[in-house]
Amino acid sequence: MTYLHGLGALFTLALVFAAAFLSGRQVKTADDFLSAGRRAGAATVAGALTGTMVGGSATIGTAQLAYEYGFSALWFTLGGLIGLLLMAFFYVIPMRQGNADTLPQLVRARFGGGAATTLAFVNVLGSFIAIVTQVLSGGALLAALTGTGGATGEILIAALMLLYVVFGGALGAGYVGMLKMLLVGAALLFCAALALSRAGGPAALFGHPALPKQVFGNLFARGFLTDAGAGLSTVFGFMATQVTMTAIISARSDAAAKRGSAIAALIMPVMGIAGVIIGLYMRAVNPGIASRLAMPLFIINEVPGFIAGIMLSALLVTVVATGAGLGLGVSNIIAGELKPRARSESDDRRKLLLGRGSLTLTLLLSAVAALFSTGGLILDLSFLSMGLRGVGGIGVLTAALFFPERISPRAALAAILAGIAVMALSQILFPSVIDSAVPGVIISFVVLGISASRKKRAGVVTPTSGER
Repeated sequence: MTYLHGLGALFTLALVFAAAFLSGRQVKTADDFLSAGRRAGAATVAGALTGTMVGGSATIGTAQLAYEYGFSALWFTLGGLIGLLLMAFFYVIPMRQGNADTLPQLVRARFGGGAATTLAFVNVLGSFIAIVTQVLSGGALLAALTGTGGATGEILIAALMLLYVVFGGALGAGYVGMLKMLLVGAALLFCAALALSRAGGPAALFGHPALPKQVFGNLFARGFLTDAGAGLSTVFGFMATQVTMTAIISARSDAAAKRGSAIAALIMPVMGIAGVIIGLYMRAVNPGIASRLAMPLFIINEVPGFIAGIMLSALLVTVVATGAGLGLGVSNIIAGELKPRARSESDDRRKLLLGRGSLTLTLLLSAVAALFSTGGLILDLSFLSMGLRGVGGIGVLTAALFFPERISPRAALAAILAGIAVMALSQILFPSVIDSAVPGVIISFVVLGISASRKKRAGVVTPTSGER
């Protein structure tokens, strides 16, 4: 790393953290911190979503998996595209009408405390795993940049995540997310174009002898059930993640929430395609490197110094922003479960303190967990994280929003537990056959469907929160 790399990196980091600091000055209440005061425009909503969703998994992790398997690395960002479009067209308005700050609160109002508490635990666990993947991605980036790997690099990444969002909360995540979206988007598109140019064009790259089409040109290189299942788990995971709900309810209107979700959805596959091109190029010209370093080393070796520094720091911000945004989602759930409503100014201050404190603890624990990670593909952990959140949440979320009167509280709890149990069994019995989240989601919906059909035959209607 040269001094020009350092200058470019410092310039970008100063810009981003200045934006985070300025947004933090606007935070006066817990509502400002946890949901941006519900005054975000479409661009801020899109920034919050991409600032969290387009992270180390969608960039460094996609290039890593493309280095190993080619186009099958697209499933993470394709899942994001489908999931966020489904949110925009079907889920945004009923979610905003749900009069809740968190997914567990929404479920509690319809199905009671058992299902809500279980969902909170599963969502927090899934989000925590996702934060760990961001710490690992950041550690890989710092290792390429400075040679600082292991404990030092991962603790530093967690500290940067904390600085990024602990003061600004949802406001910081949205404002800086917009800036990050521009920086990272420009960086990835530039790198992809450069890789294609250096390779001699798309035909030369995709036809390279080191990239046999049956593997690297195959969208299902790891097997149809594995890759398609990973894509589906990502769809459900994006939809049932607290940070998605936080971004949606932070919007000033239904229209802003829908437009922001749609914008974020369309950005996802563009980032994914760029990451795949970079991963394929590095496989063709540098087949002996550690796959997780494919994107950082491409930038260091192929991009001019100052611009490379800007890009590397933009990638660093990507990792930091995603981990911080997921941490914010965890703090939202914890604050919402422990202190659901602020009835006075002192209550509001305590809720704000609880939100910041739980965020700090979550990020510190993620750094510790990353130290004990055994390595492997970053996207594998990301798919596991998405699967947990999707299996635990998508069924009861759909039921709570669209047909709560047909589902009993007992069935809602059973759907979550049965889905998680089947997911765990599938992972143990068929680890390489199908993504374990798919049978988990199917069983969850089967349980809910049985409950709904029984209620319909019996003519029984369970009152929703608004009817109690």
